[in-house]
Amino acid sequence: MPIVKKMRGTGITEHELTVIRGPFGQKEREAFALMFQNEPFDSVIDGWARAILTQAGVPGTKWAKLNADGTITGDLPDGWEKDPRAMLGADFVKAGNTLGLVVDGFGVDSLEGYAARALGKLDIIRAALDRAPKEAAEYSFELGLLMQECFMKFRHEANAQTGAKIRPQLIERRDRANATRRRESTLHHNKLRQERDKIIKNAPHLTKSAVALVVINRTKTALSFHHVRKILRT
Repeated sequence: MPIVKKMRGTGITEHELTVIRGPFGQKEREAFALMFQNEPFDSVIDGWARAILTQAGVPGTKWAKLNADGTITGDLPDGWEKDPRAMLGADFVKAGNTLGLVVDGFGVDSLEGYAARALGKLDIIRAALDRAPKEAAEYSFELGLLMQECFMKFRHEANAQTGAKIRPQLIERRDRANATRRRESTLHHNKLRQERDKIIKNAPHLTKSAVALVVINRTKTALSFHHVRKILRT
């Protein structure tokens, strides 16, 4: 079937790519429909964000309170903002917009914090689409950056932090290995040159190529003929 999935890109930008080639039958048409389904980007992000908050036990109400134990509860009584302490009890830390409380309670760079911030920007975008399209475009750009930041953090941050810790050790180990190889190479090259000098002293009539062949035979070097010739020139 002419539907092929392959990997494209390298490193952290590597991703799966679906390639569809003709002739086009029912399965190919279904694959095209799946690739180009008309699903608004805001519904995708909205669904993802709300699923994250629901799993974390965050209420779906606009207003809520952050409790001392870190939980967030909604269904605040009418008029709570007039006297929050008396109407909400002594165990709450803060009351207000639910999305803002999520950021305060879970942390700005937690998965829940990213979900709440994404929903907040979506609210602004939807409200500004008709009255202020330029503002909606600016917030859409910010939302894209936020989602990419979230993706990079939770997909790659742990590996990046681990790599930052061990990278100096790897560099030091590499430098030591390179220094060792250079020393061994220098010693080996000097050995070849010493053998060359002995051969020339005893048989000065030999050509350079002949000298190189004798050096290779006596030293049993694994280097190629051309490499040895190059070394013996110096």
